[in-house]
Amino acid sequence: MLNSIFELKSKIRENEDLTKRELALALLDEAFTNYRISNHEQMDDAFFDHFFLDDSVKDLTRLHRQLFYYDENERKDKEHEIHYADKKFFVEKGNYIDSSCTLYGIERDKGFHEQINPVVLFEDEIKKSDWFKNVNTHRTEIKAIFKLEVPQDFHISPLPFLVQFTKKVFGIACEIKRQDRAKLLPSIDKLLKEHLKDDIYRNMTKNTNGSIELDETPRARNGENGKLHYSKEWIKFKELNDVDLTPIEYNFKRQYHSTFEINRRQPNWVPYLIENFPKPELSLKKIDEEKNIEHFGGIADVDL
Repeated sequence: MLNSIFELKSKIRENEDLTKRELALALLDEAFTNYRISNHEQMDDAFFDHFFLDDSVKDLTRLHRQLFYYDENERKDKEHEIHYADKKFFVEKGNYIDSSCTLYGIERDKGFHEQINPVVLFEDEIKKSDWFKNVNTHRTEIKAIFKLEVPQDFHISPLPFLVQFTKKVFGIACEIKRQDRAKLLPSIDKLLKEHLKDDIYRNMTKNTNGSIELDETPRARNGENGKLHYSKEWIKFKELNDVDLTPIEYNFKRQYHSTFEINRRQPNWVPYLIENFPKPELSLKKIDEEKNIEHFGGIADVDL
C-alpha cells in the first residue's frame, strides 16, 4: 500500500501500472488539486468530460480564451514570437473566437471564466449571428485552423456543430436540449387553431402547388398528430419560399425545436481561474508540444 500521495504521483510519472484503488486516489487528488472539487456532486458529466481531456488539448482551450483579449495587431505580433514553421493561425482563429463569444455573451471587460453563464440560444438566433455566417462561408478554413469538420447540413442544423466548437475550442460545457412536449402544448394548441381557422389543411395541396400531398385517411387529416405534421410541413414550405410566418407560427417554431444551452456548472480547471485580467499572458511555453498533437476528426485525437 502506498505511504503517500507523493509515491502515487511517482508511479504515475514512471508509467507504472496502478491498482483500482490507486486510480481512484489519483482521480480524487487531481479533482481536489486542479478542479477545486469540494463535494461529489461537482463531479458531474461536465467535470469528467474535461478531466479526461489530453493536457495539450486543455492548454489549447486556455490559449483560445486568452486570445479573445488580444486585438488583431497583437495577435499578429504573437504569431511572430513562435519560432517553428507551423502557423498557429492566431489572427484567423481570433475572428471565430470573437464572433462566438458574442453568441455566448462574453465581453472583454471581465475575466473569461466568470462570464460563462447558462445561455440559451434558439436555432434562428444562431443563424442570424456573424459566427454562423463565418463558419458557413469558410468551412475549409475551419478545418485547417481548428481541425474541426463542418457537417454538410450545418446551414440547416447548426446546433450540433456549435456544441462541438464550444467544447473543443473553449472547454465550455454545453449541450443540445430537447424540448418537453408538455411545455409545448399551449403553442401547439394555438397553431392548430390558427391553421384550422385559416383552412390550411383542406387547402394544403392547392396552396403548395401540389408539393405537399395530404394523406386522405381520417386519422392523418383529423387527428392532432396528423394536423401537427402538416402544420410543420406548411411552416417549412413558407420558409423555403420566403413567406413570412405568422407570430403564432414563429413562436411555435422557436419553441418546438431544440436549443443550444451552456451548462450552469462549468469545469473549474485551475488554469482557467488564475488568468491575469485584463491582458492574460498567452500560454506559449508548451507550444512545441501542442504542434505535435495527432489530429483526427476534431481538435485532437481524444474524446471530449
